[in-house]
Amino acid sequence: MNEKAYLDFYEKHQIIPVRQDKSDMVKHFNRRGNLYKQIGIPPALLKDKSVIEFGPGSGDNAIFTASLKPGRYVLVDGNSTSIRELHKKLNEGAFGEVTPEICNSNILGYQDDRQFEIVLCEGVVPNQENSSAFLKEITTFAAPGGIVCITTMSPFSCLAEVCRRVMRPFFSQEIDCAVEEGVKFFREDLLSLTGMSRLHDDWVLDNILHPWGKNLFFSIPAAIEAISDDFDFYGSSPTFLTDWRWYKSVNGLEFGTNDMAKKAYACSSLFLIDYRIDPAEMTLPVHSNWSSLEKDCNEAYEIHMGIWLNGDIDAIYTQFLPLMAVISKKLGDLLPITARSLQDFISGMHEMKIKGLQADFKSFRTWFGRGQQYVSFIRRAN
Repeated sequence: MNEKAYLDFYEKHQIIPVRQDKSDMVKHFNRRGNLYKQIGIPPALLKDKSVIEFGPGSGDNAIFTASLKPGRYVLVDGNSTSIRELHKKLNEGAFGEVTPEICNSNILGYQDDRQFEIVLCEGVVPNQENSSAFLKEITTFAAPGGIVCITTMSPFSCLAEVCRRVMRPFFSQEIDCAVEEGVKFFREDLLSLTGMSRLHDDWVLDNILHPWGKNLFFSIPAAIEAISDDFDFYGSSPTFLTDWRWYKSVNGLEFGTNDMAKKAYACSSLFLIDYRIDPAEMTLPVHSNWSSLEKDCNEAYEIHMGIWLNGDIDAIYTQFLPLMAVISKKLGDLLPITARSLQDFISGMHEMKIKGLQADFKSFRTWFGRGQQYVSFIRRAN
């Protein structure tokens, strides 16, 4: 998958599968406001600031950003359907007093001599052919002292979705029928997901029917490594870094959070596998199987690619499920609720071979990982 992979799929089907439920705009704005606070951007900070957003999609989230009244707001997207929707929202007055600049451009091809105080890029950096190079490119638009906000994904955080994606051969090969079947089949799963705001048909399109590529994973440590020469880790959602340093002892050009964040992430990364778990209520030992577990999750993704691309149902039962049994066993003493859901997934897949979409998946239905992680960085000022 290269930089155009999202665009190729979206353009082919003329879709923007990232629409948000805006039936209650107060809830929609509260969700976005809370996210911004978690990653270190109190909403008042954006007033009169210069903001550029790469990949705004449907513009549903941009409505909130515009409501914070940035002084300049640039929206860059290469999907023609997104561009039409953004112009529609602009003409309808959805952006309020702010008139964003709407630029139809592939992100890597975008050119602008200006630098911005806030750079936003949500749901785009992972899955690129070279995510590190992609991230470095978009950070060139950040002014000294400016903030860059992106999303990352890890083998742990995506395992639950990967399990659902191996079901692809059981759905219709015709995309409209597959969406209809998927919305019905996964309805119980999505209704159990606390805070779910994406439209269900868009979730099916983007998570089940979208041809994810081989380079899906791009973790927070990988993002730190990519831009650590010029940027310091700032905040994240979920929040996992606690800094106990006395502020007067931090007097170098580098803020020192990059190494701290990588160490804190290493201690917390397993919790990305299951959003139902509250890490504050648990103490996990440093476990020898953590690196082994991550390797297993990476292997699961590689096996899933063959199943998804080739419709290889036999590989589900000869390769994927045996690996899920190994992962479940390793998780047994660490995260028993996740292990139980994996066991129910295995049983459900054996039922699916006989009953198709009528199979019972029990507790697997409520298991989701922490899919995307949001992370922000500050560009060092000279």
